[in-house]
Amino acid sequence: MPPPRTQAELETIVDAALAERLEGNEYFKSGDLMKALQKYHHVILTLRGLDSNAMNSMGGPTPAPKPKPKPTPKIEEITDDLKNGSLSDSTEKKEDEQEEKAEEEAKPEPTPLEKSKTALQLTYLNMAAVLIKQGKFKRALENAQEVLKLDENNPKAKFREAQARIGMGQLSMGKNLLEELQKKSPDSAIDAELKKLAATEKAGEEKKLAAFHARKPVATLPATTASAGLPTASTSASTSA
Repeated sequence: MPPPRTQAELETIVDAALAERLEGNEYFKSGDLMKALQKYHHVILTLRGLDSNAMNSMGGPTPAPKPKPKPTPKIEEITDDLKNGSLSDSTEKKEDEQEEKAEEEAKPEPTPLEKSKTALQLTYLNMAAVLIKQGKFKRALENAQEVLKLDENNPKAKFREAQARIGMGQLSMGKNLLEELQKKSPDSAIDAELKKLAATEKAGEEKKLAAFHARKPVATLPATTASAGLPTASTSASTSA
């Protein structure tokens, strides 16, 4: 069994995967979807192949540094505030700024595990976008669902899921997803997709209506006496002879 990776080794692997994802993005922008897919696929294999136990043990959350004590206002500053009659507003503003700065400094660096999860989500979303362009909607849906396993409320994943379902012919389900998403996370892309779907539905209805009107009733000939089994004039004459 190979020894567990060090945090430095894990960070190197994750950073390399992030860089490769960006390469895939460049291929995607240039229209080379196959190379983009190859890059994204390799990133996913790399990140999913990492030992999560090792990442948890080596890349656990780093303790947050203790916030620096707030500096005591100088006597002359307080005197000036008192003279100006704005002690409350001025000191509160300074305290707010100091607290924001302390909170920013106290934020821990993301661990390799956290970076890996973020990279996985982004790569799955990129894969879904490429697959939708290629018309491979079932695989696009699978990639969107992988993101939702990691983050069930991810709006981009829900958007890709809706697109994939619409492409698979599940128009009603896709429409419901888009409308629900638009209420929670309004976005112009969602609005454009809903308009596109409405145009598709309208075109489908018009096509059905045109096909219905184009149908001609089948002409039915009246039954002849021969087909009805009745004797004709010629057969009656031959019989009497």
